[in-house]
Amino acid sequence: MATKGIRAVKFPDGGSILVALIAQAVPYAEGVGILNERNRMIGWIAIPGPDGETRDAKFEMVLEIFNALINVPRNATQPDWSFLYTEAQ
Repeated sequence: MATKGIRAVKFPDGGSILVALIAQAVPYAEGVGILNERNRMIGWIAIPGPDGETRDAKFEMVLEIFNALINVPRNATQPDWSFLYTEAQ
């Protein structure tokens, strides 16, 4: 039996948004904005930490997660946001 995709994505702050409402993820200086089809921000994920390679990598990971949700929503799984709060060793 094939696994079913998630209906809503949970955010690190505890909020959630229906996957069907997400049209794009846009990087900003302090985090990633989640926009609907009317280009209205419906979610926000702050990217903690000082500027640098680690923070850039976190931006890339968040954008990859949302691009996968947008492009193939039926295969979506609940993201593990723990990488946002860990520092590279």
